[in-house]
Amino acid sequence: MTRRRHPKPEIHAIVFAQHEHCVTELIVELSHAVIGATGYVHAGNIEFRANVSDHSAESFGRRVAFSNVCGAELDEMRAAVRKIERIRSRMMKDDKALGEAPNFAEFARRALVAAGVTMVHVARDLAGRPRNAAHHIVVSTANGGDVLDAIGRLEKIALTMFGKRVEAA
Repeated sequence: MTRRRHPKPEIHAIVFAQHEHCVTELIVELSHAVIGATGYVHAGNIEFRANVSDHSAESFGRRVAFSNVCGAELDEMRAAVRKIERIRSRMMKDDKALGEAPNFAEFARRALVAAGVTMVHVARDLAGRPRNAAHHIVVSTANGGDVLDAIGRLEKIALTMFGKRVEAA
């Protein structure tokens, strides 16, 4: 008896900034990206995050994380760890070939490509998660320049609002 796998769902990402309790984070959230061995799509999200602070003129603390509000089960955690390890190994190959990512936009672009994301929804402002089509810009990961521009724009807004201000003397 063979198991019939369902086709993998197309992975989309949402990019937004979150400001809570004097902490600002840039977040790329991949929903429905954790898929089990039998093709079951788990509820957890894989996230790429970076911090913005009034102590730094650049975003920092870039990381890949797994988030599940409901509480993850063991199978979901295993699938998430495997997916994150594949993403990190592909990103490490890019880092060796191209050097370390100079900013969060490039880090996010590399992570999105490594994760197999096809479309990215980037918030137009710092109002949090985009609520409808008027609040986000849609770009395809096939065009890396557009992804860099859209995420870089959001990163620049976050740094202007909450980052260390660097004025000419």
